[in-house]
Amino acid sequence: MGKPVYTNLTASDPLYTELAWKSVPEVNGRYYTGENYLVPVKVLDARTSNEVLGLQVAFVESTCSRRVAEVTKDKCPVNRDGYRSVWDVIVKKIAYFNEPKFNYRFSASPITGADFSKDFEAIFKTL
Repeated sequence: MGKPVYTNLTASDPLYTELAWKSVPEVNGRYYTGENYLVPVKVLDARTSNEVLGLQVAFVESTCSRRVAEVTKDKCPVNRDGYRSVWDVIVKKIAYFNEPKFNYRFSASPITGADFSKDFEAIFKTL
């Protein structure tokens, strides 16, 4: 088996931002244990290979505690002094038999060993 061939996508596409928000439970449930939710602030990179979409997403700690039932951009603004991290978010599109809708399965892992401070400086200028 050879290496997968990736197609670069336009990271600013609103669909990828929507999918990044849908990954919030996975990001906060498995790896991040802070008091407040991490929320996506920008999709830095998007690429696809077959039925798998790979996103590189910048997350920042929000002002919403983990007791909040619904995490949205409007309800959970970012804490400008909060924890910042970049995550690889893998999205698999799953079609169920005889159903016209697709569901998505997410997996996420933090990216370590890279310096994204300049990315966050640019992001905070636009927020």
